Amino acid sequence: FFVAAAGGAVVYRTDGTPAGTVALPGLLTSGTTVAWAQTPTRLLLFLGNNLYAIDGLNAPELLRTGLPTQPAPASLGNLVLFRGLDPATGVELWRTDGTAPGTFLVRDTRPGAANGLGTGNEPDWKMQARPGQLLFVVDDGLGEEVWRTDGTAAGTALVTNIAPGPASALISLGPTTADGRVLFAATSPTTGRDLWSTDGTNTQLLVDDVMG
Repeated sequence: FFVAAAGGAVVYRTDGTPAGTVALPGLLTSGTTVAWAQTPTRLLLFLGNNLYAIDGLNAPELLRTGLPTQPAPASLGNLVLFRGLDPATGVELWRTDGTAPGTFLVRDTRPGAANGLGTGNEPDWKMQARPGQLLFVVDDGLGEEVWRTDGTAAGTALVTNIAPGPASALISLGPTTADGRVLFAATSPTTGRDLWSTDGTNTQLLVDDVMG
């Protein structure tokens, strides 16, 4: 399964032959609506026996379809976390277990209609999974900072405010290290832009103040 440009982003499946390479109707058919429900890793995410993707035919909605078991590298347990747009809350973090009742807003990180998670068009480095957690970038109206979530409202919170006040830390999340820490670039008013790491707790370590 892969995404290709054909009058907009379209989901295809293939068995490795031209005849066996076909588009899946109703998935990602409009290039203007693809981004609203990006998963932490890709526009497509496998979880258990399901493929999750976006319905771009009628509206930017999250769909699932039963498929053979595939790995789900960015899920939390049996949950898929994604950016979702609701006019009342803007673009925020949503969760789903593959059912309608199990699909809902995790937390309105920037209360009101303003977007807490950008416009929904952000690349993968705005989200990064680690064991039992998802780290993601939030702008709560006072600039971008790193937040964490376990998929619940109570378990969703700011990790550490690197640039207090109206300044923005301008976070770019990187890979997860062997010990489960996530590396990221951040801008501090005292040290400038440098490499940091976090284990998802309220303690973050400045890895190297490169410029001194």
